[in-house]
Amino acid sequence: MTERKVRKTGRGEILEVARKLVLAHGASGLTMRRLGDALGVSAPAVYRHYRDKPELLEGLVDEGNAILARYLAEACTEAHPPARLERIAAQYARFAVEQAAFYGILFLSADRPKMDVLPRQRTSRNFDVLVDCVREGVEGGWLRPADPVLIAISLWAQWHGLVAMFRAGRFGPGADGFLEMFGSSTRLVLGAMAPAGSPPSAGRGGAKP
Repeated sequence: MTERKVRKTGRGEILEVARKLVLAHGASGLTMRRLGDALGVSAPAVYRHYRDKPELLEGLVDEGNAILARYLAEACTEAHPPARLERIAAQYARFAVEQAAFYGILFLSADRPKMDVLPRQRTSRNFDVLVDCVREGVEGGWLRPADPVLIAISLWAQWHGLVAMFRAGRFGPGADGFLEMFGSSTRLVLGAMAPAGSPPSAGRGGAKP
């Protein structure tokens, strides 16, 4: 029997290969044995860096959240609050398209670590970025008066639903067309959430994805 070639590997390389495996097989398809095979090392070599799959997934969750935070930070540079909310939606969609593996880990894995149980359990700063912007909209009168957390969950559910349909191929393979449609849908929903006779100005030609 041929012995596997011994090579050194670090946590960064392990996370990168794990991310690619999740993209190809989903979080449920990530195993320490499959990861070792992809790295060209034995499974025990992976265990020297991560004690088990949950700890490895936790590392991917942290990295994914950090990347999403950078996408959302670009949206938060928008000074006009209604346009900022629309931009948050656009950046969420871009993250879903451009970081498909991390999107799957953060939002499509039911058993991942550090998962919030909404609406009461909220530890994600990324979700709070959305809640804070919605709260500003309620207090500023350009969104209907309601619980900001519930509004944020409702918006997120709409965005997530569109992304899920895109990932299933329901909008075709083109990301550009999807992002344009996503922006139009967001503006439509935000307009419906505005007080009667006072649609958000972002819905009249504001930020686009």
